[in-house]
Amino acid sequence: MGVLKAFLYGIYVIVCLLLITIVLLQRGSEEELGGAFGGMGGGAENLLGARGDITLKKITAVFAAIFFLFSILIGVLELNTKVKSITTEKKSPPAKQKKSAVKTISKHYFS
Repeated sequence: MGVLKAFLYGIYVIVCLLLITIVLLQRGSEEELGGAFGGMGGGAENLLGARGDITLKKITAVFAAIFFLFSILIGVLELNTKVKSITTEKKSPPAKQKKSAVKTISKHYFS
């Protein structure tokens, strides 16, 4: 089970990084970070041609769906994992309390 989780986490990280990259490549309203990959023109146009914007939107949708599926899958796998909690351990019995000073003084003066 540990190898499966490590494999899933590895793919999950790769999907996350690819999704971030694809979103940054898309043309924004102000040519934000997409222009960094292609100068003043759109990074998507230089990378994928004139119809690259539509292609990037489709790729983004696919990677977003994969991201959500992996998130749910990892969540379900972690839900079934038994974790040792400090709150469920046996607690030692409380220590005996010493007589309080107030009781001792009141007993001495008011008896």
